[in-house]
Amino acid sequence: MSVLFLVAAGVQWNDPDPGFWISIYLIPALLSAAEALRWIKNQSMTMLRSIVWPILAVVSLIYGLNLFHGLTPEWYNDEATRESGGLFLITIHGLISYWSVRKAGPGGE
Repeated sequence: MSVLFLVAAGVQWNDPDPGFWISIYLIPALLSAAEALRWIKNQSMTMLRSIVWPILAVVSLIYGLNLFHGLTPEWYNDEATRESGGLFLITIHGLISYWSVRKAGPGGE
């Protein structure tokens, strides 16, 4: 997932507000890379993950739903729809990551 979010961040250079969207995609990319490469091992970081992932998921979901408000009948052809899709991917990945942290227990393994 980290690679997917890095690619998503990379293609944001042509967006009207690239800094905002690049940072939106870099946060889950870095968190995913840190988990995949086992950079986060100790218990305090595991607890931090169990807080960061749900916050990221909820914020992405709320912002993504907010983008859908007021779309035209051709919503599938709108930039906000594509942006919402990326936010929903972050939401789903954040919830799965949160669930895996909780399932792993206090040691994180």
